[in-house]
Amino acid sequence: MLPPMSVPPAAAAPVAPHTGTTRGSARQRLAGWIRGPRGQIFGLALAHMAAATWVLTSREVVDDEGYLAFTGARLWLDAPLAAFFALKLHPVVSVLQAPWAALGWRAWLVGHVLTGGLAVALLGSAVRRFGGRGPLAALLLAASPALVVASAAGQSNVDGLLLVCAALYAAARAAERAPPPSPVGASAARPPGAWVPWAGVLGVLLSLCPWARVETVLGAFALGVFALWRLPTGRRALAVGAALFPLAYGVGGALYHGDALFVLHYPPSVPQGVPLNESIYDFPATLADSAASVARNLAWVCGAWPLIFARGWSRLPAMGRLGLALSVGVTTAMTLVPLTGGFFDFPWPRYLLVLLPWLALTVGLAVRHRTLARVVVALTLVTAGWTLSTPQRHWRLGFVAPTEAEAQALRVLRGGVTAGRVFTTNMRVALALQQDSERTPGRPQVVFLPGHDVQLELFSLLNHANGQFDALTRSFARVFLGRTVWTCALPDLALTTADRLVVGADPRRTLLLPDAVLAAVADPGPRFGDELQLWRPRGGRLQPRWPPPLPPRAMRAFCAAPAAVGP
Repeated sequence: MLPPMSVPPAAAAPVAPHTGTTRGSARQRLAGWIRGPRGQIFGLALAHMAAATWVLTSREVVDDEGYLAFTGARLWLDAPLAAFFALKLHPVVSVLQAPWAALGWRAWLVGHVLTGGLAVALLGSAVRRFGGRGPLAALLLAASPALVVASAAGQSNVDGLLLVCAALYAAARAAERAPPPSPVGASAARPPGAWVPWAGVLGVLLSLCPWARVETVLGAFALGVFALWRLPTGRRALAVGAALFPLAYGVGGALYHGDALFVLHYPPSVPQGVPLNESIYDFPATLADSAASVARNLAWVCGAWPLIFARGWSRLPAMGRLGLALSVGVTTAMTLVPLTGGFFDFPWPRYLLVLLPWLALTVGLAVRHRTLARVVVALTLVTAGWTLSTPQRHWRLGFVAPTEAEAQALRVLRGGVTAGRVFTTNMRVALALQQDSERTPGRPQVVFLPGHDVQLELFSLLNHANGQFDALTRSFARVFLGRTVWTCALPDLALTTADRLVVGADPRRTLLLPDAVLAAVADPGPRFGDELQLWRPRGGRLQPRWPPPLPPRAMRAFCAAPAAVGP
């Protein structure tokens, strides 16, 4: 009897004598491959990349979360040791995607389109090898509006999802038993990939997941324990592979930080949350609010999620039960964690992408009736097409392109500002103008003014004692949006009449630069919707505020080293 996780091997067939391959038979094999599950999965991966490319090329992509991930990889290229041991910067993502970051922002986006397509192919292949409907599982990824947007926007959530999908594929290969002995006189060729130590590869991939995206830790841990329990062979290789990177990173990090508990002292997110953010964002305040937010945003991730219950628990195969348990468990965790005020504050669709591989795995193993599968395909395609064809303001998926107000501001700035500098608190406006200056020399310099949340996170999550904070803030000011000026440096920066200030109505801006501070040195200009306003400086220096409970030393720290304020 096969172990519960194993994939039944296909029956071996005697190998016919070689009689030559005709062109017709080659075309027939190709047509059969295209119509078969593997060809369908490959086609869906291409379709996902085509959809993400359409999003990428049909609008100006200026997603702030994608650019922050890009900046993390640029920081690793600029200050590799300091960035690699900064958990906030998703060290595994930064290293894996550094080649794309070295080629620039557009290359980073192209790299993530390919990353999303590879994730689709790996998960579909894994579900097929587990005995489920691989093309159906691949479709749920390929047509997920949240994943299409995340791939086009270069968000690091796609990298975490890729590692989970790769781990599931490695688990499927590790669970396959060796084929039965070949008949006498038949070819003894091993199947493709049989030489790969898949159990060890699975262990390495699982160990990388939490260092890429911390929200993958629950799924990675559960799959690792499940594989140790169920794999027919390779358990020792799995354990060794899973231990390699954490041990190496832990020892290296302890030596770099001088602290064996650096993971706890310098975590990837501020555990207690950033002060004053709860008064700025409309975060869920009750369990009912959080559950409603998760249910609403989960529809953008995988509208077919109710079908994880299409078969009873006892009728699901072992991997289906694991997928169902993780789908429910991770959803529960994503509902409860925002109520703690730490790690992440709101169940945005990009955070919920961590659920997508488990949902698709479970649906691919649970849906057995062809009619039901066809209904799922039709509804998924219709939902994805309708979502991606509607205006972006209805997506609730993130700000991939400038909003209408931002687009108006960009038209005014691009047409009327030919000298001086453009100061802005809006990351998407800054990114769009920075791209202009890279394409057209002589454009005005862009100066980005970060909010208190960015500065407090860097202050709280980096090591000051060993120079990591100074190294990364200096590097950040060099690589982030042309030039970054910290709040503490604004009083030392003289404004001229040729400069322009473009600020938002975001409470993060008014916290540090209220209208009274701006009016002291500038005259108000046109408004762009309810989001942005242009100010024309008369000269002078900005005197920003840093109100309690924001710690004053957090602001002063960025100007402790003169080079930290920017070039």
